[in-house]
Amino acid sequence: MSFAALEAYLVSLSARSAGAIDYLRDGASSSSISQYEFDTGCEFPTALKQLWRRFDGISAVESGRFFTFYPDFMLPLSVQESQSGYKMFEELRTSGEYGFDTHFPKGFVQIAQVDAGGFWINCLPKSRTFGAVYYRLLTSDPMERFADDLSQFFSLLEQAVQEGAILIASEDDDYYYKGDLVADADALNQIARRMLPNCPAHNWEQDCSAAMQEEWLRVD
Repeated sequence: MSFAALEAYLVSLSARSAGAIDYLRDGASSSSISQYEFDTGCEFPTALKQLWRRFDGISAVESGRFFTFYPDFMLPLSVQESQSGYKMFEELRTSGEYGFDTHFPKGFVQIAQVDAGGFWINCLPKSRTFGAVYYRLLTSDPMERFADDLSQFFSLLEQAVQEGAILIASEDDDYYYKGDLVADADALNQIARRMLPNCPAHNWEQDCSAAMQEEWLRVD
């Protein structure tokens, strides 16, 4: 990942007084990241390691306010939180629960969460989409590729801030606290379609066939 893409996004949020910035935890240790990698048997892309070394999730409960880091109330996960989820999904997979190989693929590491949805990184080194960012909102949804890598992911978010598709709440109201991220979903989707037209999550003319065919299992 171009670390500049992540830093540019954080700078843009900070300049607009986004509350999430004040609640980012200090970066994770290299040893904790390596242990997670070892325990999964996966290979973490360099970008994923950089992300967690930059900040290790978010502390969202200190004031009782629910700060968001990504629209739709996506909260970035710490190494420990992600690892706990990975272990739970592995147990469900090995139980033979229907659909879990598609909806929670082995080798996918979660970096952000909202309820049963969130963002995952493909950590299968032989996969054609190794390092890609995948998205799913509902448990019943298949995984869809949202960005080809974390650099694209944060570049998209940074552009959305610049174009006003992601705003910062200026005061408390019935839905947001001052400093929360507020997304114009339609505008954000339009930017995503323009910047990342080949990613299935933004291609409305396609069905979910690419995801349902488990594109991440294809190797070079």
